[in-house]
Amino acid sequence: MKKLFYLLFLGLVLTLPIKAYAVIRGELILECDSYTKKIGESISCVLYSNADEGISAVETTLNYDNGLTLSNPVVPSIWQGDYENNSLLLYTDVNKPLKSELLRFNITSSTKGTYSFTFKDTYFSDSSFNRVQIANPNYTFKFISEEESKPNDDAIIAVVVDDKNSTNNDNKYVETEENPGTGAFISISLLVVLSTLSVIIYFKTKRKKLYKL
Repeated sequence: MKKLFYLLFLGLVLTLPIKAYAVIRGELILECDSYTKKIGESISCVLYSNADEGISAVETTLNYDNGLTLSNPVVPSIWQGDYENNSLLLYTDVNKPLKSELLRFNITSSTKGTYSFTFKDTYFSDSSFNRVQIANPNYTFKFISEEESKPNDDAIIAVVVDDKNSTNNDNKYVETEENPGTGAFISISLLVVLSTLSVIIYFKTKRKKLYKL
């Protein structure tokens, strides 16, 4: 009995540190209205935190290629702290669970190209302000020229030609009972000719008989 009690007590002691030092799990999520735009146009983005339990603080650094311009950053009023010089440091007295908005901003570029947008040194803090490092996500934005954004003229011509061919095919003469075709016309003409010949032969034969009388 004592041995059983000892084993139960030991098992309880071993599980306590695991519970006390359980780490928060989470991720950063960047959602944008598009990831491809014409140069000069603006892309609207929202950065979120997503965690398996309430978080008391978030810190990360936005890291993006030259050629991209980040503008109009706005931090929701539910957080204290701010975004400055590409660094985001937010905290709160009321833990934020699951998916929470961190930052809104716009992305633009005046030059054509494909650009990388990443994060580094990302940390979440749990309800006890235990700081845990979070994986850094990577995103790609593409800005294209005015010419690339226009429809391909050759493609438009091909579509129009194909559409005309389709229309001509749709209007082709189709033989039906209500709309007889050339074959039916020939048959009718032949029938008329034969009938006429029969009538002529009949009258000629009849006249010959009359002359004989």
